[in-house]
Amino acid sequence: MGVGALSELAVGYRGADELATVSDLDAGDHVVATLTDAFPTRETFLREGF
Repeated sequence: MGVGALSELAVGYRGADELATVSDLDAGDHVVATLTDAFPTRETFLREGF
């Protein structure tokens, strides 16, 4: 996982399941589920790009 994908996950811009789908996250299902619980997606108001 690159710093851009990690940043998107941390602020809730994209979820772990989406990152895994587009190959930005290479992890097993249990890891994706744990990350989804730890970093839920939410509406973000960032104008900066990742």
